[in-house]
Amino acid sequence: MFVTLTLNPCVDLNLEVEDFRFDEPLRALSERKRPGGKGINVSVALGILGMDSVAVAPLGGAPGEEFLQLAGKNLRGTEPAARRAESKGLTRLAAESPAKTGRTRLAEESRAKTGRTRLVSVSAAASTRTNIVITSQRDGRHLKVNQRGGPLAPAELDAVFGRLRALMRPGDWLVLAGSLPPGAPDETYADLIREFQARGCFTALDADGEAFRLGVQAGPDIIKPNLRELEGFAGRPLRTRAALLIAAGEVLGMGTRLCLVTDGARPAWLVARAGAGLSATGPSSARLSSAGLFAAWKGISPRAQGSPTGAGDAALAGLLAGLTGRRSTASTLSTPSTVPTSPRAACETWNPRALEKALRLALACGSASASTPDTEYFDPGLLKKMLERVEIERIS
Repeated sequence: MFVTLTLNPCVDLNLEVEDFRFDEPLRALSERKRPGGKGINVSVALGILGMDSVAVAPLGGAPGEEFLQLAGKNLRGTEPAARRAESKGLTRLAAESPAKTGRTRLAEESRAKTGRTRLVSVSAAASTRTNIVITSQRDGRHLKVNQRGGPLAPAELDAVFGRLRALMRPGDWLVLAGSLPPGAPDETYADLIREFQARGCFTALDADGEAFRLGVQAGPDIIKPNLRELEGFAGRPLRTRAALLIAAGEVLGMGTRLCLVTDGARPAWLVARAGAGLSATGPSSARLSSAGLFAAWKGISPRAQGSPTGAGDAALAGLLAGLTGRRSTASTLSTPSTVPTSPRAACETWNPRALEKALRLALACGSASASTPDTEYFDPGLLKKMLERVEIERIS
């Protein structure tokens, strides 16, 4: 099972204008709202891909109530066709009992045609933030403004972490995604990675800044930075393929087993630490001797006409779904001749063919997401076409 953590969820407010004109009023031609946040997006995309997941998030104030109301309205398939894909991810979100009770109610959603996702919401005193996307009708350009979010008190953080401990079992995946709200220490993700890997769980990290740097040092199984985030971690520009691979190799040397680097419509890179059944070749490998052997793939996504917002979240979901299959993590990640007996051992060996297929699915999901307006979830009907058009090249 997948459990995603979104410590800084949001209500996405999507506005469309005729064109951008500064220093004068703009009239919104359309308005859409949607429950959002990186972990929420990953959970929905996993549901579209047929995977079961639980999304954990603190919600507070009137925007938190709106978050739950929007979830119930937008994700039941009662909206126009553009929203029906969303119903395959989150068919019904579990509302928390009133804040004054101080308790969380966990409810299971009805099974969708593909996957099943449920939400565990924890009461927070601070209001949930609103993120705004303004899109130009003329050329599709967009502006995205993210609020910082309200603070989480130590007791509220403890309540969230308690829910994670109650939910997760050895062999489950914990996906840590998005920014940390005020009040959450920079070490939050790193501490969770260490704790849950010690419990026999897998971890994936998609963050930025100091939380990302410290999280990487904890050695998550998978990280998904974009190029800007990897450059921030490396402390230098990564303008060539060799420079990017060296930086990714440095990450692998800290314990991460798989690094997916995205860069919008430009090529993506999947870099894996070698193990039994996966050998590294080529001159680039020698330059990374200090970080251990590795193998790398370059992926080119199909062109997409839409908004890139959320495409990285969809790509991470595609990678996870591609690696784990529908039910068994170990059988997909291990070599055909050696199936690890421990859930943690499943990431010690990599199947090159499975990695390439997972990258293909990740890029197809990202392109399908980028083909939608603003922050809409992707239509699963696009996936087959996108999969056929993804180009993959093994480079080492």
